[in-house]
Amino acid sequence: MRPSSHVLRFIAVLPILIFQLISALAIQPDLIAPQLDDFALLSSELQTPVTGIVRKHYVAIEEIVWDYSPNKWDYYHNTSISDSPAKLWTQQSTTTLGTRYRKAVYREYNDSSLDHALDIPEWQGMMGPIFRAEVGDTFEIHVTNRASKNYSIHPHGLKYEFEMEGAVYQNAMFNSIAPNDSFIYRWDIPPRSGPGPQDGNSVVWGYHSHVAENDVFDGLFGAIIIYKPGRLNANGKTKAVDKEFVTTLIVMDENRSSLFKQTLQEASPSIDLSKIEATESSKQQFIDSNRKATINGIMFGGPKDLVLKDKEVADWHLLAWGTDFDAFTVTWPNAAALIFNQSVEQVKLLPASFATATISPTKSGQTEFGCNVHKSQGMVMNFNI
Repeated sequence: MRPSSHVLRFIAVLPILIFQLISALAIQPDLIAPQLDDFALLSSELQTPVTGIVRKHYVAIEEIVWDYSPNKWDYYHNTSISDSPAKLWTQQSTTTLGTRYRKAVYREYNDSSLDHALDIPEWQGMMGPIFRAEVGDTFEIHVTNRASKNYSIHPHGLKYEFEMEGAVYQNAMFNSIAPNDSFIYRWDIPPRSGPGPQDGNSVVWGYHSHVAENDVFDGLFGAIIIYKPGRLNANGKTKAVDKEFVTTLIVMDENRSSLFKQTLQEASPSIDLSKIEATESSKQQFIDSNRKATINGIMFGGPKDLVLKDKEVADWHLLAWGTDFDAFTVTWPNAAALIFNQSVEQVKLLPASFATATISPTKSGQTEFGCNVHKSQGMVMNFNI
């Protein structure tokens, strides 16, 4: 019997996982030991109901045409995207689609009428709503699917009943939301979902649709931030630091998106399929052009609201998605980063991993945040200090 593709991918990525584990144990053994489970504590925690605030959110899943470069400017190379050295990924031609693709996204509204979408920061881009709560609270997420296929919301790191998982199981009473249907998710936040003894004020988890393996490439992902008790104000915003940024690093493989055929149809007749299919090289180049290295669904970004003033302190939350072969190395030039109260030069992420760094400016002016491996392809954002 041949091993499945999942097994093969796991075997391929296993050396990376082992290397990172060995590195962590060798460099920071004091950070690993406290994470061993006390099963009596775990059992007690799971059986103890949470009694905090029920935090309600109203979310719609919608299909849109998303532009990976909304400003049409490559801030990393300081040129227009049409003249960018990365034009394989940014330029529209007879053999490349450019930066506009059909996507499904999570969008939050102010109430159940779903009439008025909430404003979001420019830097948030494609990423879905940022759900914030304290340890002991409960999320109540009202979701309506306005898209053309079944989707869900599956959270990482929280406590939920089987039917609230947002994943597909055989014989389950509920596993996805059909088009034009709605569902209410309830997720509890026990202590182990929140910051540990060596964490800061908060920790970040991710969520995504989990109906099909490639739902994240359709555009359906977002962030959950869990705080220590007393760290949120009456408006549900953090009062522990001056600023808070949330960034998702992902190579959006449009070839895997269920909406890719629709994008291709909408791009016709400007796309010449005969040129694309002429040789194996031209086929591969087209496939590569549809893999977008992004932060929050933005390539070579320069959001005007990504600003950290002198002496301000920010919690910078990091999430990563992608395939088994994606690995990201994140840096902040001109800023100091702390994780677990220890100074770090960089943060390494694999898909479905999350981290929170405390960032302080060290030098004023325009600088950048991004992945050292994928910056030249678009996984970079300019920000101002």
